[in-house]
Amino acid sequence: MDRFITTDRMWAEATRWHVYVLPDLGIDAEFRRLVEQSRTVMARHRALSVVPDAWLHATVQVITGRAGAAVTAAQRAALIAGLHEQVGPLAPFTATAGSVPTARERSRDPCGSRSGPAR
Repeated sequence: MDRFITTDRMWAEATRWHVYVLPDLGIDAEFRRLVEQSRTVMARHRALSVVPDAWLHATVQVITGRAGAAVTAAQRAALIAGLHEQVGPLAPFTATAGSVPTARERSRDPCGSRSGPAR
């Protein structure tokens, strides 16, 4: 992904808060292509439903150990301000998405190198 839109949107679930990064599909043609290809495959399986573009995100952090309802408005505001301070100045960056290699896959490559992102 070449660019992300950072957001202070955090969705409260019954037990967890999530911090999301939102991709910009208008800028990131490679990521858009990955999304379209994934949806083509998923469409073959009736039990799966796809996430609409407006909901696409990467979960950066799931905050555990405290129920979402237990986080006060002041604590949420302080967390969002801290995220803006630390993450807001970051320039767009490239990230590789893929599965984590299994122990068996790592054992086949004694140097631990990878030939590229999983596709």
